[in-house]
Amino acid sequence: QNPTQNSINLHNPETQQLNLDTKLAQLDNAIQMELWQEAYKAVEDIHNLMSLSKKVFQPKMMANYYQKLALVFWKSGNILFHAAAVFKHFQLTRDMKKNLSSEELARMASKVLAACLCV
Repeated sequence: QNPTQNSINLHNPETQQLNLDTKLAQLDNAIQMELWQEAYKAVEDIHNLMSLSKKVFQPKMMANYYQKLALVFWKSGNILFHAAAVFKHFQLTRDMKKNLSSEELARMASKVLAACLCV
């Protein structure tokens, strides 16, 4: 049997996407079970995978990621990074959803302001 037959190329875009999907599912489950240390590890892995990848990710996926990232930072006490993640989530959601109501936009902006004031 050829030893390279079962090797995994981490620079293959399909492998990177599958690995990213797995880590996002791991993050979801860690948050559901309130395993914040595991959620933080999953966030680190996701960040590393995104840095390794050369592709541009969908805004919806990134908004979802930043929403979860903000929660993980809040639970870990990293208030500055929580505020940055809330702001990034606000930017992505505002740019992605063109038909946001003014009430929803004001609510999201208030969350950003409150997160910044916590710093």
